[in-house]
Amino acid sequence: MTSSPFNKSKSPDNKYMLGDEIGKGAYARVYKGLDLKNGDFVAIKQVSLENVVQDDDLNTIMNLNHKNIVKYLGSWKTKTHLHIILEYVENGSLANNVKPNKFGPFPESLVAVYIAQVLEGLVYLHEQGVIHRDIKGANILTTKEACGLVKLADFGVATKLNESEFDTNSVVGSPYWMAPEVIELIGVCAASDIWSVGCTVIELLTCVPPYFDMQPSAALYRIVQDDSPPIPDSLSPDITDFLRQCFKKDSRQRPDAKTLLSHPWIRNSRRALQSSLRNSEAIKYMKEAAASSEKDDEGSQNVTESLSAEKVGMSKTQKASEHYEAPGNPETEASIQVDQPSHSLVQKDEDHMLRKAVETPSRVGGNELSGFSNTPGNEASTSMPPSHAIKGYSPVADGGKNDGGDPFLLMMGVLKDDVVGIDGLVFNENVPAENLYPLQAVEFSRLVSFLRPDESEDAIVSSCEKLVVLFRQRPEQKAVFVTQHGFLPLMDLLDVPKSPVTCAVLQLINEVVKDNTEFQENACLVGIIPVVMSFAGSGPERDDHSQEIRMEAAYFLLQLCQSSSTLQMFIACGGIPVLVGFIEADYAKHREMVHLAIDGMWQVFKLKKSTPINDFCRIAAKSGVLPRLINTFVSLNEATRLAYTSGGLLSVDGQAPQAHSGQLGQLESSLSVIDQPDVLTTSHGCGEEPSHDPSTSDSQRTDIHQPDGDRPRLSSVAALASEKARPGSTTSICSLAHMVSGDVASEYLEKVADLLLVFARADTTVKSHMCSQSLLILLFQMFNRVESPILLKILECINHLSTDPDCLETLQRANAIKHLIPNLDLKEGNLVYQIHHEVLSALFNLCKINKRRQEQAAEHGIIPHLMHFIMSASSLKQYALPLLCDMAHASHYSREQLRAHGGLDVYMSLLDDESWSVIALDSLAVCLAHDNDSNHKVEQALLKKDAVQKLVRFFKSCPERHFVHILEPFLKIITKSYRINKTLAVNGLTSLLVSRLDHQDAIVRLNLLKLIKAVYEHHPKPKQLIVENDLPQKLQNLIGERRAGQSSGGQVLVKQMATSLLKALYINTVL
Repeated sequence: MTSSPFNKSKSPDNKYMLGDEIGKGAYARVYKGLDLKNGDFVAIKQVSLENVVQDDDLNTIMNLNHKNIVKYLGSWKTKTHLHIILEYVENGSLANNVKPNKFGPFPESLVAVYIAQVLEGLVYLHEQGVIHRDIKGANILTTKEACGLVKLADFGVATKLNESEFDTNSVVGSPYWMAPEVIELIGVCAASDIWSVGCTVIELLTCVPPYFDMQPSAALYRIVQDDSPPIPDSLSPDITDFLRQCFKKDSRQRPDAKTLLSHPWIRNSRRALQSSLRNSEAIKYMKEAAASSEKDDEGSQNVTESLSAEKVGMSKTQKASEHYEAPGNPETEASIQVDQPSHSLVQKDEDHMLRKAVETPSRVGGNELSGFSNTPGNEASTSMPPSHAIKGYSPVADGGKNDGGDPFLLMMGVLKDDVVGIDGLVFNENVPAENLYPLQAVEFSRLVSFLRPDESEDAIVSSCEKLVVLFRQRPEQKAVFVTQHGFLPLMDLLDVPKSPVTCAVLQLINEVVKDNTEFQENACLVGIIPVVMSFAGSGPERDDHSQEIRMEAAYFLLQLCQSSSTLQMFIACGGIPVLVGFIEADYAKHREMVHLAIDGMWQVFKLKKSTPINDFCRIAAKSGVLPRLINTFVSLNEATRLAYTSGGLLSVDGQAPQAHSGQLGQLESSLSVIDQPDVLTTSHGCGEEPSHDPSTSDSQRTDIHQPDGDRPRLSSVAALASEKARPGSTTSICSLAHMVSGDVASEYLEKVADLLLVFARADTTVKSHMCSQSLLILLFQMFNRVESPILLKILECINHLSTDPDCLETLQRANAIKHLIPNLDLKEGNLVYQIHHEVLSALFNLCKINKRRQEQAAEHGIIPHLMHFIMSASSLKQYALPLLCDMAHASHYSREQLRAHGGLDVYMSLLDDESWSVIALDSLAVCLAHDNDSNHKVEQALLKKDAVQKLVRFFKSCPERHFVHILEPFLKIITKSYRINKTLAVNGLTSLLVSRLDHQDAIVRLNLLKLIKAVYEHHPKPKQLIVENDLPQKLQNLIGERRAGQSSGGQVLVKQMATSLLKALYINTVL
């Protein structure tokens, strides 16, 4: 224990001596004290006077007496502190005992014992009109008495802090136990204690309250934002239902403490406890626990720690076993399920290929077939070229004995090595096409024979190039090649360390697998994906072929993205990071590759399998996709702008580009899904066909499906870019405008924006990658440079990021508020409403429960916009109203802006709106509380006749369910301004206050008595007030009231306050 500077100091009356400090909170310190008259130990709480609204209630709460609350014994003041004398409870708090190094988590049965007593204490406090405000384990003190008696501490005025102290910028106190209405400053009520009870239950069961893994400000955001705090899955149904009752978001729907005492979880636990107590086991356990907490020797501590470790270990083991003992878990099975390739794939290919071969033209000239024979004994039909002697592969036909007279197979059998030289074959354009077939068959076999690593570089390259031409003329021969030779020979050639060979082989592979899923699956199954991926990297360019090799690898890998089976294999081989690597920084130089990567990414996200899209987002984000995408977004936007501003440009297909407005107009139909939860409900989503499907886009058809002769050569493209540009330069962008048409650039700009939206909708881990300050600044700078449809998508990204509390600080540092608010100036256009929606929603998330950001929004001119949305009855006022009401709490500047723009009038008008009347009244009270300038402008506004009448009318007609919440704001108003006090009193408020004294709720009665006292003290004719309202009799009725069902003689505090007020009236009457 630490010593205090007040050690051994005494109270002013020399009745108490302060000892060691035994506790410390956010606003107070607690010392052990000694009563010098009777030798009893007490607890003395020292609170700074700055943090206490008033101490008038201390004398009243000293009369509270219940076995489950700590007794208040007295108080004294110094110039700087209030000292409150409390009953000393010797065993410490539950929060201390539940620590992992003490007893660890409590079992449900023991928690029920403690919570039942907490509820008993709350029933009493609430009956007396006292709201605890700070229920948590640290304020539940354990005693040495039998049956585990606990007492509630730290209730009453010691926890009623000035409103100005509640600042989420420097959160202190107990944020993890706070109810949503407390955080949002809607008003503290008895139901707020019930929410805290639920948090305390979780604290005792898990050692920590909900959201304890977050920073306090983030936790406050989640408490307000989430439907309910997370409830552990391992709890019993009864306690789970108990917690759900406590965590109802609407405070009016939460049960009171008395109702919760009848909950099955509490009742059943009490029965079990009574049965256990008959055997004295519970008493023995509690005494031993109390005794062990006092021991300081090392042995006892080790036993306690080992017990705690054993409990934690058992808990972890149990959770692990529960996780792994479910082989039938559909999620587990789905996570490892992959599509099985169709059985007998090779056999299926062979049958298909042979049918293709049989269907070849039968008309051939006699001279071409003069060397062939259908006789079974023809030896020439069984001769095979060297290329067929590949390990693991055999020809389809066994010799020529069972060839069935197939002319194509016969041609393959009689081919001799000296038929023709590899470079000597020239197809005569005058020869009829049907007569070329035998010649091509002979050449095909000859070319294949040169696909071996030991052949010369020129021979391999030439063979590959001619096979590509042959496959384009005779696509059916691809099937023969795959069946008889397969991809293994080509994979062997990729090991040849010669760039021209690698490039030529990749081109041949691309031609073979183009538009054929079965061939692609065949290639994947023999392991070609990792081999081709090894050429996809962006290493140093060693020669002229390096970039072309990488491009051919990109073509192949994107083809794998076109079908579900090959795409899964591609992803399983680590394909997502490869796609990310294709998104190069210099868009001008790598245009085609970037387009391929963007299309490939979309295919990945459209994959309808059990693996969550969020997992793909995580992989891509970890691989650095977001900086690359945003850089590409900037380049594409500039390319689009330049392409459309420089006339006469043609698109890739030679047609004039579409008008930009028409292109953008196509997007408006997709905006109706802007708020759908599905991560792919944008124009490229799973739920509908994308407006630019990667599998059918113009650019992809150009880059992938056209022959190499028509496809632009990468070497020439790279040369053009490298001559005129360097990455990121203006020159690079200018050359870019000549390389890509406006419609293609606009298409991919939209795709990139939608990809960014996918990542913005992912989980916190992915959002943290996106929420880099440098990336956000770059996005914000694009707000004024993009068309409205693209702007809308980027604003939606920012809105999604703002829903994550971990992103709010980064957004603030990147000046998100400064860049968002100017978008509210947009007044025309089809997308204005959607843009305003995203901006206001993001600002609402940013400014919620954060005064610093609220003030920043006011400084950048948000208040006039909020006034416009509210006064125009826009549906967006659901965001504007809470923001405008928060401005009253933010700062002096925000309140000045409110007054200057008519904010007070809006608050007054909201008194007629039942949903917002309480919050608006509280905002008026806060503005008045800070009305400290010489002109008292807020006071002057509230003294106007219309304002006074509206306040009185509002008090009279306030619905019962809101009545308890309007009393404190009215009390703030009439205690701040005696002029408003008198004006309201003589205009009908006094009679309304007195008439409501028959209300049955103690909290309401106490506040009404405080209001009556304040009105009476400043009334111009106090005697008239007494007589006209028969006030003495009303007070006498309260004092003499006996209410059934209440403990300790009814509402003690109400009676005491009524008695005090009656004495004051009597003195005034006598005088």
